[in-house]
Amino acid sequence: MKLSDIYSSQDFFKLEKSHIFEKYWIYFCQASFLKKNNDTFSRNVCGNPVSVRNTGDKLIAFENICAHRKATIFFEEHSNRPFSCKYHGWVYDKEAVLYKIPNSQIYEFTSQQVEKCGKLKRYSVKILGNMVFINLSPNPIPIEEQFHDEFLSQIVESSGHFDDSVTSTSWQAKYNWKLNFENVLDWNHVRFVHPNTFAPLQVGSDIEVDNSQEWKNNTGSEITDLLHRKIDVRDLSYSTQSEIKLTDRWIRKHINRYKNKDIYYNWYIFPNVNYCSIGGDHFLIQQFDPINSISNDFRLEIVTARRNELVNFLPLLTALIEGEKRVIDEDTVFLESQQLNLNNDNLNNYLQGANEKALLVFKKWLLDNVYGQ
Repeated sequence: MKLSDIYSSQDFFKLEKSHIFEKYWIYFCQASFLKKNNDTFSRNVCGNPVSVRNTGDKLIAFENICAHRKATIFFEEHSNRPFSCKYHGWVYDKEAVLYKIPNSQIYEFTSQQVEKCGKLKRYSVKILGNMVFINLSPNPIPIEEQFHDEFLSQIVESSGHFDDSVTSTSWQAKYNWKLNFENVLDWNHVRFVHPNTFAPLQVGSDIEVDNSQEWKNNTGSEITDLLHRKIDVRDLSYSTQSEIKLTDRWIRKHINRYKNKDIYYNWYIFPNVNYCSIGGDHFLIQQFDPINSISNDFRLEIVTARRNELVNFLPLLTALIEGEKRVIDEDTVFLESQQLNLNNDNLNNYLQGANEKALLVFKKWLLDNVYGQ
């Protein structure tokens, strides 16, 4: 195996698709997108077209492909309309089973044919606080086998503070999805890549950079030990907290703030979500949905903590998402350059240190459980 395979090989991407995205629980959307009867949210999950729909008494997840000639049923990301395919008007019931076929006599279908092919593929769905997760496997693992109980409790508690007014966007990023996740795990890049955007929030970001040669005295034993460990998938999702510098923010008198500390809260949700909160005032969800081995659909959602009075937060949400996009654009310069260099089959190994332990743990788990080497 070459280093370039992990980030550029389509064969390795297929292994990730089957061993990760079609096996484990994946964040899908915020529950507030599905509050009303017939609310439907649709998007791809590693190339699989999926919809989650509020049927009035529950949420169902299903493959967003009509039983008739494989047309897409819901082209809209968010919709509230009858459960029907606009191509030929085929209608489904609340269990995603074919219910009506306009002009059905022209097809000459038998009841056996309709019964066999008229049921859309269903997926498992769970709500954690205000976050909806799906699982594409026909035999999904218990979600407790993917996340520690304490981590699940944190997700439920924190997302329970979400407001129902959300701003979101997505775009195609031209690099492997894992580079995004590695980037958010790497706290040390912030003061170098984001000196004027994100770094000013960090306490201690103005400390002079240490340019010593301490590496000459280290043995590297911690990294060596890691190579012989078995990694528990539950350990790949965890939370961190760091103190940040925030001025008194005007929105705080309008919201039920998540905790009352100037803290940057971060939850790394395996396999592909960076979920965080700035001082408990607002939350952002970054998700890196793979398209192929060298590109991903970067999805960004921003929501404030729950409002305690009716106030228009749309200008604030717009400013927040524009500010976050500026930070992401700064990262993109480096991630695109990494991808171009990692495409090279003759690339030599590269250095990673003890401070990048989270990256190494993630890669070790991939080698053991996905790539099999």
